[in-house]
Amino acid sequence: ANSGIDSETWVELSFGETPGQDDAARELIKAWKKTIGIETSSRIESDADVRNILRSGKYYAMLTTFRGFVNDPYAYLAPLHSGDADSGLGWRDTAFDALVDAARDPQTALDDPEGFLSKTEAPELKGALDAAKAGKEGRLRLRREALAAAEKRLLSEYAVVPLLFMKEATLDGDVSGLGKEEALRNPGFVGALWNVSK
Repeated sequence: ANSGIDSETWVELSFGETPGQDDAARELIKAWKKTIGIETSSRIESDADVRNILRSGKYYAMLTTFRGFVNDPYAYLAPLHSGDADSGLGWRDTAFDALVDAARDPQTALDDPEGFLSKTEAPELKGALDAAKAGKEGRLRLRREALAAAEKRLLSEYAVVPLLFMKEATLDGDVSGLGKEEALRNPGFVGALWNVSK
């Protein structure tokens, strides 16, 4: 009630057809009834209907999983970009989009630095932009700082509350060894091996 949610109308929990979501829904219903006294019904929706509900904004809260295929912040922020095919939340922010674009390809920011700083409302990135002109290390700095600014903007402009961070690693295909020595020095590859070994 303090959050502006009318508990008399908040009675339905919709979820997609993905296996396991019905179990999660049942647990949520039990928890809501026990902790806040809300009687909740549930309904399975097609994935298309769930996406339409999210894009319309006609919901109080949503629980979702963002899967990144690599251990990189970009993989978790990109699905919130308005041009991403997986962006189903209905949230659109041009400054966030420009920051994610710069993380994907720093050249987009370097082609029009003043426009980039104006669009992103992030004047603190000027130093990273200047460094990016000098070469690879500078571009990596710009990428890191653009991702950090995108995450900060996301958390200040949109009501997203991280609940849990899950990490898993899978090896696909015909894996016959640990790869070349250069691959072992790649932190992402070593991280994946470490997770598999755990």
